[in-house]
Amino acid sequence: MNLRGFDSDLSWLQARLRRLSGLRALTLGLLARFAPPGRLEVLLASSASLASEERLELARRVIVSLLHEGGDGSRAATAASPGGLNGSQLDAVQSAHEALCPIPSADPHCCEYGVSLAARWLQIFARVGARFEGARVLELGAGYTLIPGLLLHAHGAAQYTAVDLYPALTTRSAIYRRARNLFAMNPFKSDPGETELALRRFDAAADLSGPEVRLDSDRVSLLHPVDASCLPFADGAFDLLLSHAAFEHFRDPATAAREAARVLAPGGLALHQVDLRDHRDFSRPHESLTMSDEAWERSFQRPDQAHMFTNRLRLGELRRLFQESGCEVLEVDVGMRAPVDPALRQRLAHRFRRMSDEELSVVSALFVLRRTSR
Repeated sequence: MNLRGFDSDLSWLQARLRRLSGLRALTLGLLARFAPPGRLEVLLASSASLASEERLELARRVIVSLLHEGGDGSRAATAASPGGLNGSQLDAVQSAHEALCPIPSADPHCCEYGVSLAARWLQIFARVGARFEGARVLELGAGYTLIPGLLLHAHGAAQYTAVDLYPALTTRSAIYRRARNLFAMNPFKSDPGETELALRRFDAAADLSGPEVRLDSDRVSLLHPVDASCLPFADGAFDLLLSHAAFEHFRDPATAAREAARVLAPGGLALHQVDLRDHRDFSRPHESLTMSDEAWERSFQRPDQAHMFTNRLRLGELRRLFQESGCEVLEVDVGMRAPVDPALRQRLAHRFRRMSDEELSVVSALFVLRRTSR
């Protein structure tokens, strides 16, 4: 398989979308992560025939160059081949679909990531003395899969609920089966009896017999579209609350923090892992701080850039926001720092110029909060 010629491949894909609607699902399977900047919206504009959830999947991925077949790199099918794809080419497309859809180990949203994230959350809750058995857990911004939440339920949570603006991108049983096998081979606890019980709870909550996972919504569920600033739950509905690399994306973080505190029971705990870097380019974590609020907002008008928006709150601002929401800040664990370039400091927007280098250097932090009495 060779990957080349994005623009010519884009033209070919547009022709296939218009003429071969039966290939839509397989075409989506060939989408991955190599589009040049700005090309995603071109593809979206040509995909009006796709169902809304398929378009959403396109919007949340970048585009992979299409399958080429043969050692000489010749195209498997082109707009000039009126017969379309032959049987061997369809087999090649199906093989590519199976190769690309399983999340690779290098992907930050892979099975390994989900399993390790669940283990980390359980360790933190144990360290701060949270009562996990029978807990009602809410996650803000579940992301690609519900694997972490499923494992939290497997380890004693009575119910795990996630909310997001979007559906989970990965619902294939093969992904969840792989996560189950990873956990079985590397259990979180040394007691075999506890691991066996966790696996039984996993199996009771997730039916993996079909191509798509079917979750018992009384145990593990995802609600979408839900904005974190308007949560559809009663006061005190949850005992534990989580967010991982989500809070920085909230456009109304103060309201989201108050809503999170509102639905948390008195004495309940919240974990917020926040990534403070410029998501347009992680190698330049402070570049976003050079723009005014107005210019920053204007830079995210294109649909293929919306996922890179961050509210740019810094460590001290986040601490105050959580305190004012009705929570006590128990811990702030700074995960990463990046030194501030002196030349960049001269270009900082006024809002950030008055902050110290110590404050600005923090680019990742975990907040552990406790809901105060009402």
